[in-house]
Amino acid sequence: MKFLKLPLFAMALFTMSCQQAGLTVNIDISNLEPLATDTTSDPSPQAMLLMRDSAQWDTVAITTLIGGQGVLHVEMDQPRGFYLFIEDLGNPFAGFGQAGNLTLTGDAALAKFEGRLTGTPELTAMAAMDSAEGSYREISQSISPLYRAAQAAQDQATMDSVLGIYNDAYAVWMDYVKDFAMNQGALGAYVANRHLYMEDYPTLDSILAQVPEANLEAKAVVALAERITTLKRIAVGQPLVDLNQKDTSGIDYALSDVAINQYLLVDFWASWCAPCRAQNPALVAVYNDYHEKGFDILGVSFDQSAPNWIKAIREDQLNWFHMSDLKGWGNSASELYAVRSIPQNLMIGNDGNIAAKNLDPEALRAWLAERL
Repeated sequence: MKFLKLPLFAMALFTMSCQQAGLTVNIDISNLEPLATDTTSDPSPQAMLLMRDSAQWDTVAITTLIGGQGVLHVEMDQPRGFYLFIEDLGNPFAGFGQAGNLTLTGDAALAKFEGRLTGTPELTAMAAMDSAEGSYREISQSISPLYRAAQAAQDQATMDSVLGIYNDAYAVWMDYVKDFAMNQGALGAYVANRHLYMEDYPTLDSILAQVPEANLEAKAVVALAERITTLKRIAVGQPLVDLNQKDTSGIDYALSDVAINQYLLVDFWASWCAPCRAQNPALVAVYNDYHEKGFDILGVSFDQSAPNWIKAIREDQLNWFHMSDLKGWGNSASELYAVRSIPQNLMIGNDGNIAAKNLDPEALRAWLAERL
């Protein structure tokens, strides 16, 4: 398993057994040199084990590596995740294990350090999944320059072709993830939380149902159960829970303050979100065609910078309602509506109920054409 460059919120890796009370990581890294430091401090590198109970990562174990060797241990009685730092080796190591003994090995003399974490069947399963994800990422990265070049040349045919290749690769990857998560116990809950951002509750319910009773209090499992509860609350046909944030002038108002003629699309986006910005021209076109017929949009931004938010609204000519609490991924809409990735959206009817979810501009146009 390799060092990963991932956001912290995507690094929570969950252990799979509650049969023992503790997790022990035995570290043996060859050619690990002392730190470049002054003579008043210990030059031996340290290893740190981090876990988190909420949004905050806490150091739960720390050891000094002598000759590249050391042991980390933490007490636990439920599947947990950990995040491992080896001082002076650059990127952090994202591992996966279970209560019991794991081993981290590697050669620090290599130009690119690639640690290997072993000790459980779950590590083998995760390695296979990492390989499958790598194949999808390779396709995504290889076609990105083609899409950008076509976009710059305003070559819509090539853009559509490249996007089709990406969508096919993504669909294969998502099918793999769902099949994987259905048979991995609490690990399946972790995988669902990490990858199945757009999945609705029926599939997630099935994943939750296969978790052993002994692991139902594991943090990944609890998080999945809470997410399912939220998704059921915002299912099609349910009344939309109200949202209160500020407009671009800093004035508080609520979603319920927006008068709905026929339909209101609640669009979750951000100025920094490339896919959001890429689909905005098509969304503007749909808005222009159907606004006079009773269609409106409320943009809920996951920005942190008000100037960037307002600039993007002006640049993309988003002439509809807007609100944000400027908390980024901490936006209250994230928990309220189970928004784990953007762009996402909810369609609200004039009865105040959810009429549809996650319509891309093409599907949105077809949906409105049938109703307006």
